[in-house]
Order: sequence, then C-alpha cells, then structure tokens
Amino acid sequence: MREAAQQLQAAGTKNIIIKGGHGNTDTVRDYVLLESGKDFWLSAPRVDTVRTHGTGDTLSSAMTAEIAKGNSIETAIRIAKDYVEAAIRNTIQVGHGHGPLNHWAYGEAHAND
Repeated sequence: MREAAQQLQAAGTKNIIIKGGHGNTDTVRDYVLLESGKDFWLSAPRVDTVRTHGTGDTLSSAMTAEIAKGNSIETAIRIAKDYVEAAIRNTIQVGHGHGPLNHWAYGEAHAND
C-alpha cells in the first residue's frame, strides 16, 4: 500500500488514501500519505455486514465537509474515518442484499459531545 501511494503521489496526486475494506483480515487498515510526506494508518475492527454500499462516497463527502468547516486534511480524514466506521458498525436494515450505510449513526453516537 505504501509503494502504491508513493507511485500515485509521484504521478501528481497530492494526498492519498488507500482503503483496506476489501481485505479479509479482522482489522480494516487504511493507509494515508499526505502531500507533506506525513503518512499514517487508520484501523478499525471489521464488521460482518453487507450494509456497506457507498463507503467511498461517504468517506469523501465527510472529508470534504470537515475541510469546509476549517479542519486540516489530517483531521478531516480521521473524523471521516470515524464517521464511516460508525455508519458501518450501526447498520440499518433497508432492502435486500448489499445495502446502505447508516448515515445517522455518528450523530447519534456523538449527540452529547
């Protein structure tokens, strides 16, 4: 993942996130390489669910919202990861098969913050 991120950055992309959600380990690990050269891993326990439709779109949207609120790119990524993790962990049963995330979960979990 590091090597792939470095290659993407060398090709002109400034900030890279390589998601690890499609793996088969008990822990999901995402790799982040920032324009500054700082890199880090984000980890979360894998949740056994098919309610993961739209995780990438949700992650991107949450990061964009956090940057618009004035947060740094690193903070935006970390908050967005927490948001997506909560949405996956607290599933909602809508439809059949590969379903949507629970976009309300993060707000419910942080209502008293």
